[in-house]
Amino acid sequence: MKRKLSILVAMFSFIAISYAQLPNGSYAKNFNLKDINGDTHTLYEHTNAGKPVALDFFAVWCGPCWSYHNTHAFKTAYETWGPPGTDEMMLFAIEGNNATIANINGNGGNTKGDWVTGTPYPILPTSSPNSSQVVNDYKISSFPTVYMVCPNRKVYNIGQANANTIKSRADQLCPEGQQYDNNVQLFNFEAPKGLLCGTLAPRFLMQNLGENVLTSAKIIISIDGNVVQEKNWTGNLAKYDAETVLVTGINIENLSFGEHQLSVKFEEANGSAEALPENEATIQFKIAEHPTDVTVRINADTYYSEVSWSIKENGTTFIAAEEEKLPTKNYTKNICLDRKCYTFTIRDSYGDGMTYDGTGMAYLIVAGDTLVEIKGNEYTYSKSVSFCIDENTSIEKSYFFENNISIYPNPATDNINIEFIAPESGKMQIDVYDLTGKVVHKEMVDANDKEIHKVTIDNKIKPGIYFVKLQLGNYMSTQKLIIQ
Repeated sequence: MKRKLSILVAMFSFIAISYAQLPNGSYAKNFNLKDINGDTHTLYEHTNAGKPVALDFFAVWCGPCWSYHNTHAFKTAYETWGPPGTDEMMLFAIEGNNATIANINGNGGNTKGDWVTGTPYPILPTSSPNSSQVVNDYKISSFPTVYMVCPNRKVYNIGQANANTIKSRADQLCPEGQQYDNNVQLFNFEAPKGLLCGTLAPRFLMQNLGENVLTSAKIIISIDGNVVQEKNWTGNLAKYDAETVLVTGINIENLSFGEHQLSVKFEEANGSAEALPENEATIQFKIAEHPTDVTVRINADTYYSEVSWSIKENGTTFIAAEEEKLPTKNYTKNICLDRKCYTFTIRDSYGDGMTYDGTGMAYLIVAGDTLVEIKGNEYTYSKSVSFCIDENTSIEKSYFFENNISIYPNPATDNINIEFIAPESGKMQIDVYDLTGKVVHKEMVDANDKEIHKVTIDNKIKPGIYFVKLQLGNYMSTQKLIIQ
């Protein structure tokens, strides 16, 4: 039987960029970039040599970046502990906003000055022939961002540190430590996230920290302390190399709704006991009480990697589902939601929507019906849609009902009048929601088929943007209301 739903939809746009910064201790991805002189630099060449690497992500137009540059912290650290000095660490500046080499040299109107003169360490642009992939990999959400990458490829945010602090942070964060023949580390527990139903497929990054080349590993997956799967991995990983591992086929249909804990640990490495068996990663996940199938479908433009989305449970900080960066231009993801209110947000990190090679589209599909269509030219940085799911009614609109509703005055400062022609007899539920999905006013009205009804709400609601949902049997409509 097809699940029937009632949907409250509200759309609003805003300019904001909200991306999580790379967590401390994350795995640092490699880069291979040319500096402004055309020389190529590879991150792992330095970390494989046992050297910590400091990275200053800046933008030529950024005032705080210019101030930090002129403290000469990187210059002093480079000349003291870099190649001209003791040669025990490396430092790079990375212009992360696609500035031209001319801009970096201080030419043009969109730069704070000459970043090159007096700078002994390499400056790596993200403009051609390089790319901004390094900015995405390191999740740069603001400038300046200063990272320390250790030889074991763990990365840490050290802030706008002076030269001595750069060195002391390298010593603190990147100790040599005890070495083991067989040792495996787990990073970036990517799944599951949000609400789940049916099956789950955890994904994580497995890194070889042992002196020996890693060719096999035994992985134990548990839920709430009970082993649900043993996975035998085989491959070839040199020291500090890493590989993404996907575990499939974990059935969760018989789990009770609510929160559960998923754990992953390595029991063996190269046929021997794992050197540090306490190395275990855990993550919380939720089972939906009343699962509803939802599909997010996005047909992006050429720059699909700039696009991300999330679905957040209203009134909470809980992210029901998200994708931090689209992996492909034509993207589809099936997720599971409960009978609650949510906000779907699509974002573009560059701020031009999805418009480069035609207008992209984003769709939210609930129980097989297209609920939302967002055009790529309808927003710049982001657009959000609020919606609620319950079990009672179909999302199919009655245009008779929709076209015979009037809310006035709108904007309102005093009483609010709602007039409608009822499509059938019954109880009309009127709910007023704020942008978080919270109900701020509700009442029930007896309605008669094809008659005109008028409801007056004594306005005691604080100023803001609201949505009035009217529902009668299988008929539903949502109208925007502004209170001043």
